[in-house]
Amino acid sequence: MNTETVLAHIVTKVTEILKTVVSQTEASGPPPTLYDWEEQTQAVLPRIGQVLLQELVSAQGAGLMGPERPGACGDQQRYHDQRRRLSVQTSVGIIRLAQRAWYSCPTCRLTRYPHDEQVGLGQAGRMSRYMQEQGGWLLALLPGRLAQQTLCRFGWPAVPASQIREHGEALGADLEEEFQTRLALARHEAAREQGTPLPLRQAPAGERLYAAPDGVMYCTTERDHETGKVRWRERKRGSRL
Repeated sequence: MNTETVLAHIVTKVTEILKTVVSQTEASGPPPTLYDWEEQTQAVLPRIGQVLLQELVSAQGAGLMGPERPGACGDQQRYHDQRRRLSVQTSVGIIRLAQRAWYSCPTCRLTRYPHDEQVGLGQAGRMSRYMQEQGGWLLALLPGRLAQQTLCRFGWPAVPASQIREHGEALGADLEEEFQTRLALARHEAAREQGTPLPLRQAPAGERLYAAPDGVMYCTTERDHETGKVRWRERKRGSRL
């Protein structure tokens, strides 16, 4: 990636966006208030972010790695072409991957896109991982329809509630699988250090004793000599299991 070239493209496009916004605001009737400027700023931020994200992703190239690349099955994946485009929904709008080198394996028939792997798309498909996480976080707090309205209220793309629910649940499944994998690895490492497999729960070495202390306040017939009020006392209790 040529940093100077990418930066020049970003600055040129962002400058045009800002010029348009400022000229439109100045041409509209009475002088704008702080509220007007802030509203315009929030509306233009996603457009600037979309330019930045699009240029950075495009600068990564098409993911071409030669005529062949190693496959998961042990055979070589073969290069075909770069004509398979992809549009990805992100938190700042849609970005388009115009060129994506794709490889397929003649043995296992799997198709892979190195460019998708490079930019971290993985199995995210047409919605970025970051967008999935934000939707999943809202879905954990709000119903799908209200989560969709919340995203729109704060200037995020209008994503259907069904997609928010679908991607949020898929993200939860991915996180659960990752957690289980890490847990299994930790158990394997612990068992290897001790030389013998560890059971999920250790049996108690001897008799266990449980104590449950508690207390209760009760009213007496005594009276305080200074205030004349009835005195309250606490009776402490305990049980053993």
